[in-house]
Amino acid sequence: SVIVRRAGDVIPEVVSVILDRRPQGTTPWQMPTRCPVCGSEIVREEGAAAWRCSGELSCPAQRKEAIAHFASRRAMDIDGLGDKYIETLVDAGIVKSVADLYRLSRDTLLHLKLVLDAEEPSALAAALKLHLPAEGSGAVLNAVLKLDGNDPGWRAQALAQPASFEWNTKKIATKWADNLIAAIDASRAATLERLLFALGIRHVGESTAKTLADWLGSLALVRRAPAALLRVLPDIGGTVAESIADFFAEEKNQIALNALLATGVAPTGEHAPKAALRERLDEVGLLAALGIPKLTEPRARQLLDGRTLEDLAFLKVFGVFGLPEALVTSLESWMAVEANREALMNLSALRRELLESLPEEAEAPQGALAGKTFVLTGTLPTMSRDAAGALIEAAGGKVSGSVSKKTSYVVAGAEAGSKLEKAEALGVTVLDEAALLALLGNPT
Repeated sequence: SVIVRRAGDVIPEVVSVILDRRPQGTTPWQMPTRCPVCGSEIVREEGAAAWRCSGELSCPAQRKEAIAHFASRRAMDIDGLGDKYIETLVDAGIVKSVADLYRLSRDTLLHLKLVLDAEEPSALAAALKLHLPAEGSGAVLNAVLKLDGNDPGWRAQALAQPASFEWNTKKIATKWADNLIAAIDASRAATLERLLFALGIRHVGESTAKTLADWLGSLALVRRAPAALLRVLPDIGGTVAESIADFFAEEKNQIALNALLATGVAPTGEHAPKAALRERLDEVGLLAALGIPKLTEPRARQLLDGRTLEDLAFLKVFGVFGLPEALVTSLESWMAVEANREALMNLSALRRELLESLPEEAEAPQGALAGKTFVLTGTLPTMSRDAAGALIEAAGGKVSGSVSKKTSYVVAGAEAGSKLEKAEALGVTVLDEAALLALLGNPT
């Protein structure tokens, strides 16, 4: 038993435990370390209250929403795969992962349509009879008729029944199923940024996915990039970097991703890492990005004076470098963990690998808007935000999803909301569509 009070007008707060009401033989409750559904590690972001399963792609509890996001227009853009279809396919056990979408057949989709259109099992049996071969159809129909129409899951059970079909195209529309199969097939060649967004990595929206694709260039590099490397990329902070690294560190997500690639999904537009990445591979910045408590960039520079990241991985004593005592204690504690030493070694090796593959000098930014960051909000008079963003990027600019002090311009249309308010509060220049077009040289 506990005493609870209302805090902050709404939120309940546990004030204390009433120990004399505690039953004999009870044991302290321990937060589980693994998801009770899929077994993946659970993680909690620094400063957050909620613990979350890290098995985004593989966890059955997240499956329906993960698949719906994966197929959405701004992700893999599988037009025609609605929520009801996804729900029934998952409940029937036909789609257990995003990879299973690429194994769907025309027969399964047409069967699904009959199932969803039927009001009750007897109506489904009558509809199925028109498309089943005479031999062997009795077993299928009897199994359907035995289903309980009051059970909310009867449609999924019906879809799970194995059956062979001889479709009577005069009695069922098939074009939609052919179009959906074509849309699924076309999504195999989605761009890398779309695929990264589609994976549903926490905190990775379209803008972050584009940054990863632009700067790292390939899925192979993104999926093995440590948080420290991700942190030095533009507009990727510590929380986002940790979220991306945690996603790919979860073995079940890697297995699910491998299964997806095995179906023929191959992101287009992959390329070598951006040449400008060389400037961000400074050892001082990478060391500071490791998140070692109390280690600031100036102290990282002091620590690395005449040494490399790899050198540090072999040190155990840090009290001889003139560093504050609290930092020395922090460094020695951090280095005492073998996994941290390995992370430092791996970061050093990846840095060396990237430097060897990158050109010595980055190409100068091209375009009238090179080096400028834009945020789009509200409804523009004559073009969509997607179209405006494409024009900005074609002129060398960058489109971000959030406003900060680093934002160059906010392009605001009708019904602009909090982004416009934040821009005004920060003193960021606000443009309308006409002003944006003027910056672009009035492209047609």
